[in-house]
Amino acid sequence: MAYLRNLQTNDKLHLLTHHTFGRRSGSVDTFIDQLEISKIHAVIEWNGQAWEIRNLGRNGTWVDQQKIPAAKNTALKTEQIINFANLPQNDWKVENLDAPSNLLLGLNDCSITEQLSHYHLLPNSTTPMAALYLCGTRGQWILESHTDNYKNNGSNETVISHNDYIVLSDYKWQLFLNTEQQQTLDVVEKQTNIDHIAFNFDVSLDEEHTQLKLDHQYETIDLGERSHHYLLLHLARLKAEHANQGVDNKSQGWINNEQLAKELGIDVSHINIQIFRARKQIADEFPGATDLLQRRRGEVRFNCSQASISKGDRIESLSY
Repeated sequence: MAYLRNLQTNDKLHLLTHHTFGRRSGSVDTFIDQLEISKIHAVIEWNGQAWEIRNLGRNGTWVDQQKIPAAKNTALKTEQIINFANLPQNDWKVENLDAPSNLLLGLNDCSITEQLSHYHLLPNSTTPMAALYLCGTRGQWILESHTDNYKNNGSNETVISHNDYIVLSDYKWQLFLNTEQQQTLDVVEKQTNIDHIAFNFDVSLDEEHTQLKLDHQYETIDLGERSHHYLLLHLARLKAEHANQGVDNKSQGWINNEQLAKELGIDVSHINIQIFRARKQIADEFPGATDLLQRRRGEVRFNCSQASISKGDRIESLSY
């Protein structure tokens, strides 16, 4: 992700796709409070292939001590020094010119900066405390976490926007979103129709091992064997049971986290970890499929309309 470094403060400045500099507070992306700076002094933007800078200010913009032409795009290169209005205290070094991307910016030593995909486990996949994902139906980034002591017995969802902070225990990040990249992700999210995804479970006779394959139109994705696949299988069976009992579709499959933990013989904290991992594994293959495993405070349910179970020689088709 492209960024400049302020040589006075040593701070990094990550660039938006169209990034403005100037003295008009609230109207520019980077505010420079100096009288010599114009209200909108310059813009750095991505043209689809490279980054360019354009001077719009009365007192000019310099690149490597050369004044660039007014209102004309000038290509940028790494290691160049940008200066607005030829002020000695206003130097910015071009350190990175990668293509635009959405970022999770780590703000302390234990928090890693990484490029955003559709679904992230925070702080890591080994001991997830929360999940950050792009919801295709809402077009928003959602932070889903659970309380440390599980008093609320469920998940908490928060909409996260550009520049918002995420704090989990000792970890701290800031969400950095480029508008064009966000729109692209939204389009990708909406391309996956969850009604066309079928879950095919292959479970051992003693139900100690569960493999999962996902069918989507003419493609089969083998997700292998994971401990969280049995959780999905258990939830799929529950939804089918409710359907056979005549429970309406909106109410089918919901189960309290404590009851689910009891039935699976694990604690509630492990239930949350398995749910996070299951949703990530599915979202990595089908970015728009975050709703295949739905959550609400204290409850979870399987939300796929097609599923089957192979157990030995017997194949069971679950109907909903």
